[in-house]
Amino acid sequence: MRLRTRASCAIIAGVGFSSLAAFAAGCVADDNAAPLTDSGIDSTTTPEASTPGPDAGSDTGTDAAPTPIADAGQDASDAAPPVVVDGGVDAGCSPVLAANWKPPAYIPVRSSYQSQCDLLVGGQVEAYWDDCLADAGASACASWLDSGVNEACATCLVTPQDAGYYGAAVIFSVPQVNLAGCIQLADPSDAGITCATAIQAAQTCVQASCTPSCAITTDPATVAAYVACTNAAATSTCITYVTAAATCITSEQDAGGSASSDCFVAPATEQNEFDDFGHFFCDS
Repeated sequence: MRLRTRASCAIIAGVGFSSLAAFAAGCVADDNAAPLTDSGIDSTTTPEASTPGPDAGSDTGTDAAPTPIADAGQDASDAAPPVVVDGGVDAGCSPVLAANWKPPAYIPVRSSYQSQCDLLVGGQVEAYWDDCLADAGASACASWLDSGVNEACATCLVTPQDAGYYGAAVIFSVPQVNLAGCIQLADPSDAGITCATAIQAAQTCVQASCTPSCAITTDPATVAAYVACTNAAATSTCITYVTAAATCITSEQDAGGSASSDCFVAPATEQNEFDDFGHFFCDS
């Protein structure tokens, strides 16, 4: 595994590949897609970002599912006004979070090594990145998906936010590799599950803060505005959730266990992170 040591791999996981949003919409070409973005929290400083998103296929893992972690959900009786923060982003794109907001129930992953993708370096996982995430164009992605042999791999690699189980990457408003799921798999102890839940809560908080007011279109400026909003949310509306995530990430790294070796090894690029998570989640 070749993942970055920075805790930014946690919340945003450095996978702001906007072209994944195009895949979610049916692999529509986006020649003007914004460059990859890394706007996460840094393990050594005040939490600095997070992200969340659109829609794609469903997860088709093979192993028995872990028991989902229950969540109290939102409190409809809390009528307090929303928290509004002017992050200096865009007049119509700043963090706004309802005062009664609560993170939804944790969405787990099925298992590691689900045998849905081949284990070859340069095989299906890397091909998915090249054809569907690296701005290769709609035809390349469609050809890969329609080949008749890649569907199971694709649905293990990338899942929508509303899936019952998450894959190696999740399509929030800005797609991310699933660090929460990696920690769940690598450290199934109570501490690991608690940390995975904290990471996912931070992701959903920044999404809830920014998605309503920051519409993402094919204009790269809208992606940049959304990411700027999540940066602001991480240090304002969602600071409690992001701080909790950063704290447990540091603990997982310092523990030196499986999560440390499987989920946080430097150096890496966004592509390397996706490839490594893809193999850990989905190959044999």
